[in-house]
Amino acid sequence: LKEGMQRSPDSASLHFNLGYIFMTQDDLTNAMQELRKAVAIDPNFPDAAWMLERVEQGLSERQSNR
Repeated sequence: LKEGMQRSPDSASLHFNLGYIFMTQDDLTNAMQELRKAVAIDPNFPDAAWMLERVEQGLSERQSNR
């Protein structure tokens, strides 16, 4: 992924995949950043938009439970 990001920094799918990896590692802050980039690059990327909503919801719930 690092090599792909260097070659294609404006690839929505690469940002989506990186966001997914961060999400699976429970790193929701970085997941949110990458998914926001994916949606900004391609606003018609429904999977990225859906996952971004889930990550934002998860972060919100974590903050509420503190």
